[in-house]
Amino acid sequence: MATVLIADDDTLVRMVLRMAIEQRGHRALEAGDTRSFLAQLAEADLCMMDAAMPGSPLGDRIAAALARPHPPSIVIMSGTIDPPEAVQQQGLRFLGKPIELSTLTQLLDELFPAPPKVRT
Repeated sequence: MATVLIADDDTLVRMVLRMAIEQRGHRALEAGDTRSFLAQLAEADLCMMDAAMPGSPLGDRIAAALARPHPPSIVIMSGTIDPPEAVQQQGLRFLGKPIELSTLTQLLDELFPAPPKVRT
């Protein structure tokens, strides 16, 4: 089980992502602003962060996540067609909104594969 930090100022986006993440067996944390994001960052295996969120620029939030002793995977979300420049510079993953459930499932399965089943 992985811990996914959903950082988005849109409550509905956070709620829908949380439900989908928890249905896949992972723990989901929510942050609606930068302060909450920074307070929960140490617990995250994956940060899914909105490109435009109140409190600090995207580059500062990315830097804070990457500065952790064991940095989480980072996915930037945005309603824009093109990934923000910070995503391209850092080589991070980008998901355009709205996020398809199949895309989220594929991402989670890729980052956190299920252990192989042991035959008895």
